[in-house]
Amino acid sequence: MAICRELASAIEGDAGVANFCTSNFGKNIKMYIGIDDEAKPEESDMPFIAFRPGDYSPNIDQEKRNETIFFSLCLKSEGYTISGSTITMNGLGVLESLYFEIERVIMAYCTTNKFIGAASIAGLNTEIAYPLFRVSGQISFQEDYL
Repeated sequence: MAICRELASAIEGDAGVANFCTSNFGKNIKMYIGIDDEAKPEESDMPFIAFRPGDYSPNIDQEKRNETIFFSLCLKSEGYTISGSTITMNGLGVLESLYFEIERVIMAYCTTNKFIGAASIAGLNTEIAYPLFRVSGQISFQEDYL
């Protein structure tokens, strides 16, 4: 849970993420640690990223444990671009750009945190319910036993 809060704090404090969100949405990104099924975020809360602690497996023979955190990045973006016979939803590009900003922050955090070893982001899945867009995935890393 502490890592989720630290990642949220790093993203919230990042100038690149803040500038992107302010330029595209007129506000900064919201952070959630877990989601309350009774009071889920609404469209007006977008963009937001939700973190949920996942699995962790102690490694008895080593000084590190393997840990996974799940995340979902959600946003609302309207509009299409038409080029010849190709129609592209603008939200896909916005989602991709915001995801890459957040990935940069997450990887920088994991690289500079002395308690975290190699980190990776995997299992990415994009969902569209126009004009809502979501990418979900998992962050896997090794963490020193404290």
